[in-house]
Amino acid sequence: MHKKFLTPHIAIIVYAAIGFIFASSGGFRQLAILSSSATLTIYLGVALSVIKLRRDKSFSGAETFKIPGGYTVPVLSVFIILYFLSNLAKKEMITAGITIGILLLVYFYYKFIRHQTTENELSIPLE
Repeated sequence: MHKKFLTPHIAIIVYAAIGFIFASSGGFRQLAILSSSATLTIYLGVALSVIKLRRDKSFSGAETFKIPGGYTVPVLSVFIILYFLSNLAKKEMITAGITIGILLLVYFYYKFIRHQTTENELSIPLE
């Protein structure tokens, strides 16, 4: 986090650099396909989250917003998104899968490091 602006400045710089590399090395078509498949993957996560949160009893209060139709909209969304993603070319599917795999490894690595750091801080005796 940037000390003055409180923004994730390193993530912004890395994101911009990766975007520049993709934009300068490939054509617009490849960039558009990558962008749309990434967006669909994010929407898939959101639709699956709606299903999970609907099942969670701690969110069943009257003050929460629920879309009409129960599970119909998120389940239909999951099927439609999977249909769209299945229409990607084999090379594009492989690229998206590798990207998701790398991002999952990075996520779990940082989660493990953060967990270890928290455990070590808690195990230090206070004097």
